[in-house]
Amino acid sequence: MDLYKSYKYVLNLSDTVPYKALVNLRQLVFEVTSNCNLRCKYCGYGELYNTRRFSKGENMSFIIAKNIIDYLFNLWNNNEVDYDHRQTFIGFYGGEPLLNIPFIKKVIGYIESLPVPKRRSFTYAMTTNGILLNRYMDYLVEKKFVLLISLDGDKYAHSYRIDSRGNNSFDKVFVNTKQLQKKYPDFFATNVSFNAVLTDRGDTFNIKNFIYENFGKYPTVSEINESGVLEKQKDKFNEIFHSSDTDWTNPKNKEYTGKFIEISPQFRSLYNILMSLSGNSFRSYNSLMAKEGATVYPTGTCFPFDRKLFLTVGGDILPCERINQKFSLGKVTEQGVNIDFKAIAKKYSLYYRKIWSLCKTCYAKPVCSQCFFYVDNLETKPVCLGYKNKEEYDMYIHSRLNYLAENPDIYLKLMRETF
Repeated sequence: MDLYKSYKYVLNLSDTVPYKALVNLRQLVFEVTSNCNLRCKYCGYGELYNTRRFSKGENMSFIIAKNIIDYLFNLWNNNEVDYDHRQTFIGFYGGEPLLNIPFIKKVIGYIESLPVPKRRSFTYAMTTNGILLNRYMDYLVEKKFVLLISLDGDKYAHSYRIDSRGNNSFDKVFVNTKQLQKKYPDFFATNVSFNAVLTDRGDTFNIKNFIYENFGKYPTVSEINESGVLEKQKDKFNEIFHSSDTDWTNPKNKEYTGKFIEISPQFRSLYNILMSLSGNSFRSYNSLMAKEGATVYPTGTCFPFDRKLFLTVGGDILPCERINQKFSLGKVTEQGVNIDFKAIAKKYSLYYRKIWSLCKTCYAKPVCSQCFFYVDNLETKPVCLGYKNKEEYDMYIHSRLNYLAENPDIYLKLMRETF
């Protein structure tokens, strides 16, 4: 294994990259409303962060949604998708999207009135806090939504998710979710999943076990976002923040770390190391035909629109809902759509050159998964928390390889089930 593997790095992105990604778009996500019926203490759009530009209570205009739909359908009808079939998810996000159900129904009705582009199909998806599930579950089931329900575990773990009166929302969410499970068991089994946010009031494995025992599903467990925290709120953030690493390294959780090994930080980093450094893996069949000296880009940042197009309630186009709005890639108004592929490529190229001042001396380049949108001072003098000198990188690699040596069955699991 070449611990110091190097590639030919490219700092200029072609404008064909975002164009092709949009032709093959996997997810179109609408921020339906900035309004919410909860006041979660750790909300990424709340008082801890500096990433938003909207007034509370704002709903997306249907005209804005229609304009981006028309733009994309025209693009898809005039360009061949690169796959035999492309399933595109139409997502609805908030705020709490069910607060603006008329908009959702109107968007779906409009999409279904249009001829389906060649070799493409659509699936509807939603992230919801569950407060209004009892009102709208029939419609969600009728349209075969893929639902992601936010539930942080038991009542105490969930207690940062409060309503406008400061009351814990747990009882309402739990009852509504149970009602959905009882009324539509087949739908629940195939179309419903859970996400839990990890805070100082929860524990990764207690959360997983609680949701599995009550709903028969293991949730994803996410730490609260560390990017964009206001300086004046850092003490409050640090009080709430809880690292999943502490749960995985706690000896009392040994039985669970084995049970959930596939989602452990160690497993994920081992996967990344073996994929990047082993010389004995490939991500697609096309990789087998790659020539020596394949070109790569600095950091692990997704190409623009490679995963999704996220449209904010105000019409800003972002590559992801977790990214600061100042990094907008375009704008949709009631007058039309402004997506300038050359400008997008130029913007990414600028960011590559800015971050390269750090990357060029970082030993972790070959295994980097850092998104540059989460790097402090990206546009001026970047500060990357993932930066590693030779000693730090050696320690990182060897700690993971020692873990592998102590748990040889993990290598078999990686080979047989993951690669």
